[in-house]
Amino acid sequence: MATPGILPSLNHEAVHRALKMARLLKCRVPKTSRFDRKHYFYADMPAGYQITQNERPIAREGIFGFWVFDEHLDKAYWKEVTILQLQLEQDSGKTIHLPSSPQTGPPKSLIDYNRAGCALIEIVTSPCFETAIEAIRFVQTLRLLLIHHNLCDGELHKGHLRVDANVSLSKDGEYGTRTEIKNMNSIRTIHTAINYEIARQFEILTSGGTVSNETRAADSEGRTVSMRDKEEETDYRFMVEPNLPMLRIKDEWMKKAWEEVEERGKPDFEWLRDDIGFDARSAVHIAEQPELLSFVKRCIRYKEADVTAQDILYWMRELKTIMQRSTSNYPPQRYSNPEIQ
Repeated sequence: MATPGILPSLNHEAVHRALKMARLLKCRVPKTSRFDRKHYFYADMPAGYQITQNERPIAREGIFGFWVFDEHLDKAYWKEVTILQLQLEQDSGKTIHLPSSPQTGPPKSLIDYNRAGCALIEIVTSPCFETAIEAIRFVQTLRLLLIHHNLCDGELHKGHLRVDANVSLSKDGEYGTRTEIKNMNSIRTIHTAINYEIARQFEILTSGGTVSNETRAADSEGRTVSMRDKEEETDYRFMVEPNLPMLRIKDEWMKKAWEEVEERGKPDFEWLRDDIGFDARSAVHIAEQPELLSFVKRCIRYKEADVTAQDILYWMRELKTIMQRSTSNYPPQRYSNPEIQ
């Protein structure tokens, strides 16, 4: 909130979670890390600058692999994404744009500062996604991993996990002008907004126009609308944050973070895929729904040794059809057989 006389202090839990995330993303963690001020003037940042990590982030040079699947693909394929850096920074306020209405009058923007100043962890990837499907599978898989390790609740609509996407079309190996998409608060919106932006830029380029370097927001229908222009290269006037000392990463901090990651074991989607035999699509679909996951785990505990994952999927489809016909809730919440409780 930029209250006069208030100085920033480093949140140790944020550092601990960042080290755990660095382990999960196979990042290199340097011995020292530094905080910087990023200067810009926008309503959600009343101080006029953001505390972030520009040159010396807490981790860098990672890699994250995941399965890409879709009903339009003949088969799933494995993709690895390069993590450029993982940085701690200060959160901004939440901007709420209200359309015009008879009750509220002309359109207006409101700022919620409840989260302003809180620590967040930002993951920066290389520009290696080629389709919207790859982008959403990355987000889905990463979200499940973060939830499993208690790094966040993964609720996109509540802002616990936020996604920005830079979209550009390249020709003959040359990078095009990129646009940044914000305000994507669901997996569906991410998919729709990226595809919309690809189509929008393609139409501009094929008609002989020029794509503007700008920030755009996704509306409720997944369409992108211009927020603010970035035609000129922004000079954020980065400087070392004078009120936070150099962060020296202790070996015992890393050891504790590493041990906690190992203790948690495999996330549910990996266990379903690697140990039980579900395909990548089914494993992610089940893991994303806590009630369905609980039901499947009960089925797996109760099943005979020769029952396969495909058998369980078949039974699930049949049971869903039967329960929907009888207006019962699926998956079931109560069981008559005490052995599968």
